[in-house]
Formats: sequence, structure tokens, C-alpha cells
Amino acid sequence: MGTATEPVTTRQRILDVALDRFIEKGYDATSLREIAEPLGFTKAALYYHFTSKQEILRALMEPAIGLQQGLIDRIEDARTMEDWAGLLSWMTSEMFGNYLVFKLADRNRAAVEMLAESEQFFEDHLRLHAQVEAAATRSDLSLSDRVRIVCALGSVAGFDDFGGKLLDDEPSDQLRVELMAVVRSILGLPPDPPAG
Repeated sequence: MGTATEPVTTRQRILDVALDRFIEKGYDATSLREIAEPLGFTKAALYYHFTSKQEILRALMEPAIGLQQGLIDRIEDARTMEDWAGLLSWMTSEMFGNYLVFKLADRNRAAVEMLAESEQFFEDHLRLHAQVEAAATRSDLSLSDRVRIVCALGSVAGFDDFGGKLLDDEPSDQLRVELMAVVRSILGLPPDPPAG
């Protein structure tokens, strides 16, 4: 995951191998030795970077935690349907940019849920639900608009759950365009955002 100008660190190499193994074999079926061997070092060497397999999973899930925090930070500022379209466009970009993290979560639901229960993630998740519920009950929005907001958010949030084969087989740029066209339609907006 390093760039051409940024060398890949040992920590990142560990995360890359762990991500592949956790998606392929599952978190529970992957040993620390199976993560260490492809990197050419011992299981003990992993402990220099991560104290446990759960800590590796936590590091891998950081983009999802960041996405949730970003939604919490942005949701209060979404006042108009165009604001919601912008928020959901940001969310879509984050999801597509971190697709393997969501694939990891889908493949390892029990481990991720156990991790979530022991982390700030769970409290933030409850806060996010409360904010969405507050947005869906705002008196300054029509019932139609409130339903549209919830449905548009659900279409984006559910896409990684139900669109796995699409996400694996189709170009992500095209999928993102199609998903945002659907989101804008649900929100009652024209297909293209206003210029400027």
C-alpha cells in the first residue's frame, strides 16, 4: 500500500500479508506464523510490531473506523439534499478506496464484531445511528425527504454487503458513478451535481 515515493514499511508489509490471509482463510484460521513466514521472519519478530493477532485486525480496520468517524463529523452539517449527496459521495469514495477492508469485515464478521465491542468503534457506531435517526426525524424536512435520506444512506452502506461480486468483477470508477447516480435519484436530485 506504499506509494512510489514512500517505501513500504515492515509494519505495512505485515498488514498486507495479514489482510490477504484473513480474507482468504479467515481470521480464526490464520496463525501468526502464516503471516510471518511469507515475510521471511519468525512469529516472534511480529511481536515487535504487533502484540497480538487482534492488534493486527484492529490496525486493518482503522479505515472503517475512520469512515465512521468521518460520517459522524459530517452528518450534522448535511442540511439539504445536495449536502446529503455530497456526504454520500464522500462515503462512497472512502468505501471504494478501502474495499478490501470491507471485504475483510464481511469475511470475518464474528472477529470484527468482537473487536468492535471492545473498542471505541461500538460507541461511535451508536452515536452514528443516533445522528442518522435525528436527521430522519428533523421537522424542517418533509417526510419524503427524510425517507429519501435514510434510503440513500442505506443504499451506500449496504452496497459492500450485497455488491461483493460486482465489486470484485467491475471497474470501481464505473461502479462509483452508477451508485452515485442511484443515490442522487433516491434523493430526488438530477444525475449530475451542480458545477462549481
